Amino acid sequence: MINNLINEYNVKLNKIKKGDKFCEANGEENYHNQSYSAGGIQNNFNGNDNEIWLGFYDNDEYKLLSFFHEMGHLLMTEKELNTNLTTYQYEKAAWRHGYVLARKYNIEFNEDTIKWGKEQLKTYKN
Repeated sequence: MINNLINEYNVKLNKIKKGDKFCEANGEENYHNQSYSAGGIQNNFNGNDNEIWLGFYDNDEYKLLSFFHEMGHLLMTEKELNTNLTTYQYEKAAWRHGYVLARKYNIEFNEDTIKWGKEQLKTYKN
């Protein structure tokens, strides 16, 4: 399913593994239960600009939710990106887009995973 999504949205996916070149360059701790993205599908970036670095996780469902969150970043609209959102508001919008995309593909997350996602978002609240 992830492969279908990255093909549909023209996103380069880097699946991080312990000890790989990304861990060597940036530190393994930066990819444990964490992921990153760059680009923006809604902003007419070309496919080479849409990229996700999907970290390694203690829980497969957390990893899937994180993937959708990073897709949420890529799906943010130009209007959202050009407003003065706080970091918390920006991250909240990315979570919202990610959940909407997951529902579009009939993916639902268990209560524990949703709680984990909320805890991740709270780290951006001042």
